[in-house]
Amino acid sequence: MSRREYTFHIISRDVSFTPERLREVLALPTLRRILFPAELPVAPGQSVILQDPEDFHPDIIPKEFRDEKEISLILYTPSDIRFKATVQLQAKGACQFGHLFLLDFRREDAEQGPLSVQVLKQLILEIAPLVRGMRIRVYHTYDEPIHYPDGRMTFRRPRVLCKVPLELQWFTYYAPWDLAIIGRERFERLRTCYEKVEFMGGILVILQEEPMDKRNPEHIRRRKRAEKELGLDQLPATSGG
Repeated sequence: MSRREYTFHIISRDVSFTPERLREVLALPTLRRILFPAELPVAPGQSVILQDPEDFHPDIIPKEFRDEKEISLILYTPSDIRFKATVQLQAKGACQFGHLFLLDFRREDAEQGPLSVQVLKQLILEIAPLVRGMRIRVYHTYDEPIHYPDGRMTFRRPRVLCKVPLELQWFTYYAPWDLAIIGRERFERLRTCYEKVEFMGGILVILQEEPMDKRNPEHIRRRKRAEKELGLDQLPATSGG
C-alpha cells in the first residue's frame, strides 16, 4: 500500500472549543460517511472499533495521547485514511498553537476513493464553520529539497507575507484578515483555478481537480500562472510555513 502523501489541514484558535465537542465534528455528515466504522488505537497492537460518532467520548482516548496541555484523537478508516484532531486544553495553547484537524490520505483516495475534490470541498464547508477554522489547506506533503554546492541540503519553505501564504496549495483558504493584508480585489483576476468559493468572509481557492503533485512540472506551471494572475509574485515575502 502506498504511503499517505496528501493532508487536509485546518487550524482553529477558538478558545471555546473543548474535547467534548469532537463528537460534533465526527458527526458531521461528510466526515461521518468517510470515517466510520473507525479504528481507534488504544495500546500497541490493540484497537477498538467505533461504529459511529455516538461511540466516541474523550475518556476513551489513551493516556499516551493526552497531557495537561492537549489531547489528540487518532482514527483510521478501513482503507487506512488517518484522521487526527489535537485539541488544546488551555486558552493560551489555543491562541498560540491552535487546535488541529487533519486527514492524511493517498492519491488514490482522491482519484478513485472517497476523497474527490468535491468531497474535500464539502468537508471544509462543514468542518471549518463548526471549529472556526482560520488556516485551511489541502496539500501534497512532498518537501522540495534544495542542494548547495558544498553538499548541504535543506528543504524549501513557502513564501509568506505577515503569515499570509503567497504560494497556492491544492486548496488554499484566505481568511478575511488575510484579504485585509493582500487585498480581496486581486482574486477577481484569478482565472487559472478549478473553483473559487466565498465562505466565512474569505475565499477558498481550489487550484485544480486532480491532486496537485509538487513533482509534476505542469502542476507547478499552473500554480505559478495562478499566482501571477493574483499578483502574489510581486508582493514582498519571507520564507515561512
